[in-house]
Amino acid sequence: METSKITYYPLKVLLGFLVFTEILFFLGPIDFNIPNPFGLITYLFILNSALWCGYRFGVRTFCPSNYEMRTEIINIIIIAGVVLEFLSLVSMWSQSGISISIDSLLESITNPGAAYYSDSNEEAETSIMGILLSPISFAAIPLAIATWRDRPRLIKMLIVLLVFITIAKWLGVGKRKGLLDIIAIVAFCEFACHPKLIENKVLHKKMVYVLIGFLVVFIAYFISSNLSRHGKDNLADAIISSSFYDCKDVYLEFLPPVFTLILMNVSDYLCQGYRALSLGLFYGILPLAPLGSSWFTIAIAKKIGYDPLPDTYMMLLEKDYDIGMTLNWHTAYLWFANDFTFIGVPFIVYFIGYFWAQSWCDSINGRNIVAFPVMCLFTIMVLYFFANNQVFSFSFFPFIVLFGFYMLTRIKSKIESE
Repeated sequence: METSKITYYPLKVLLGFLVFTEILFFLGPIDFNIPNPFGLITYLFILNSALWCGYRFGVRTFCPSNYEMRTEIINIIIIAGVVLEFLSLVSMWSQSGISISIDSLLESITNPGAAYYSDSNEEAETSIMGILLSPISFAAIPLAIATWRDRPRLIKMLIVLLVFITIAKWLGVGKRKGLLDIIAIVAFCEFACHPKLIENKVLHKKMVYVLIGFLVVFIAYFISSNLSRHGKDNLADAIISSSFYDCKDVYLEFLPPVFTLILMNVSDYLCQGYRALSLGLFYGILPLAPLGSSWFTIAIAKKIGYDPLPDTYMMLLEKDYDIGMTLNWHTAYLWFANDFTFIGVPFIVYFIGYFWAQSWCDSINGRNIVAFPVMCLFTIMVLYFFANNQVFSFSFFPFIVLFGFYMLTRIKSKIESE
């Protein structure tokens, strides 16, 4: 097994990020005015501990699994991924009234607010065929990165095109999701394929600098899109009319206004979910809302004639505190609580940590190719804990299919080794 530095790397990075968002929530520039800070701190500590313990147990009990995929199959998945992502781009842009062109993409990048609200006004629907093919679409990039060296030049060009289309799909409608997802997927797949990037201080430092560069670009786009969504052309205008923020006096007194505004924008995005979680905890344990833990399961419930929404924490928060179900973050923890109560959420987080560790260890072990897309799904899931139930809401079917297939490969490997 690889060194502890490698095996625990994803946990240290993302748990460190989550702890940073929690500290920013309490000590940052925005006064969220929550009713039970001690209760929230205690619950977040339990959740962080559950993630750590689950991941640690996953590492300690890990047994390598084996599953090879023929190079022709991987090439077909990559080609199919390009086609499916392009069709998704066409569908998403068309629903938002955006023409399929580079000019439209550039216009959306320079004016993301208009593109965002254009997309928000449409009720996007995904076809049954699109759902059934979504595991292929998601798996294409992780498999491509994991096997980059073995791909012919033409396929490598298609991989670059696939990444571009995936990013363009989301930027075209003014959303940051695609950019952050690609950074996470490519980075962690690269680290898994080349563990020396983690162990070697010089190589790791260079990789971190590259990631910082991408994050700076992301933050710049994030600030730009926020200003655009609020109809402001520059930071000065936004400062003058930013009364919707309740900023702490100490920041206004000691920091330059422009820096304070940037920090407030970032804090609002990263931390608003903890306010919803705190208010949810204040409600206490409510009766269960079966299938209410994600937008995907809610849609399934409605298909069978049952609507869990009225019994969810989100509906209560929207009625009592005007925290929108679709416009605001609630954290994944609050979504899980709809199905499992606040008592059950730490157990869910524990198992997420456990299987995240197993898929990461299998990825760096390199003998089970299916581990890469599964590891990426768990990475994205944990990355968005501060915001929402990202994977189960928008990648539920890919998760079920890929995780189920991955578990079958592990069971088969265990049987063969005995």
